[in-house]
Amino acid sequence: TLPTLALLALAALAPSPASAWKQREFVTSFWWPPPPAETTNERYRQIRDAGFNLVLPGNGVANLAASHQMLDAATANRLRALVTDDRLAAGKAADMDAVVKEYGKSGALEGYLLQDEPGASRFTALADTVAALRRADSKRLAFINLLPTYASPEMWGAPTYEEYVQRYLDTVRPEVLCFDHYPFTSTGERPDYLENLEIIRRQALSHKVPFWTFVQAEGIEGAYRSPTEMEMRSQVFTALAYGAKGILYFTYWTPDPGGSEAHFDGILPRGGRPRARYDWVKRLNEEIGHLAPTLMQMKSLNVWQVDSKAKGTRPVATNDIFEAVEGGPATIGMFEVGRGKRFFWVVNRDTTKRVVVTIHLYRELVYRLFEHTLDGKTSLNLLHTDIKIPPKLDIALGAGEGRLFEVPELLR
Repeated sequence: TLPTLALLALAALAPSPASAWKQREFVTSFWWPPPPAETTNERYRQIRDAGFNLVLPGNGVANLAASHQMLDAATANRLRALVTDDRLAAGKAADMDAVVKEYGKSGALEGYLLQDEPGASRFTALADTVAALRRADSKRLAFINLLPTYASPEMWGAPTYEEYVQRYLDTVRPEVLCFDHYPFTSTGERPDYLENLEIIRRQALSHKVPFWTFVQAEGIEGAYRSPTEMEMRSQVFTALAYGAKGILYFTYWTPDPGGSEAHFDGILPRGGRPRARYDWVKRLNEEIGHLAPTLMQMKSLNVWQVDSKAKGTRPVATNDIFEAVEGGPATIGMFEVGRGKRFFWVVNRDTTKRVVVTIHLYRELVYRLFEHTLDGKTSLNLLHTDIKIPPKLDIALGAGEGRLFEVPELLR
């Protein structure tokens, strides 16, 4: 038999334990919850009423008393929650059993937030923490959020963004790939927004994990302007066209002044009195909720851009559904469900005006077409089998809007 020390060494080299956590529903969440003094059943009912299903920590809601208060309020309102704890933060793996014992009995506990925007130098430590967490509580999510493309190689700890993301997935082996990208700056729109989504989508598919994204819902003085309702809708629908399985808003409760950032126009202002922005997000989340079961089944096949030269993107390619596409500017995401059933999103990239996108369909293959409307009511067949001319679909889209269509089967 091997000596005890040798057995211990082999155990240390064993593969990271598998996670039993699986995403089962579309996630709608946010950064920066109500502070501890506002962590009440009433406030969490307000969160639920806005269409959220997952609460992230922050804003003083961290460790012991505040986290238990959050979990209790989440339980009372049929919400799930992540907790953060100094014993796990930034890649530490100390007292894992104690942490799991502290929080693990809550029925609202979805998992643990380990770090926000780590560089690659933290990946090995984070991998150790994730492995230790899986050994102690394999049914909970180990959550980490990555940097965007507009961070620097020094911040990534890698020469390119793609390598940064790939190294994270290969080293940490997370259950979910999540990132943030805030496109609406004080001086204009970032040109790399679609490129960021392209890379995240590609790596998520390659590593067979779902991806979530933070969308910009507020402003920061001197850095970011407050997005309009249509700009918020555009971010959400574009992410859905790329196959996102989670939408997280930055921020829910507007952070207090302090440090180097002055935040304004979060979903709720300081003090928490709802205003128009809360209603915008409530409406968006309700629309997502109608489509959520379908969105969770959809596997991304392709994403194309109409009338765009954004880096990393591709124009529409002829396929077995589209013969040609005109109009725009628009993003089109193609998906598959099961065998043969196709879905496609068409999203208006213009956040200030209406556009029309015309899709010429292959008459020989496409004979039924449905729309999954945002009110949850699937429309009737938009095509008819007796059409004598090549069918086409004129899709009118309001500023920043998206529409989802289904081709239930193709003639072969």
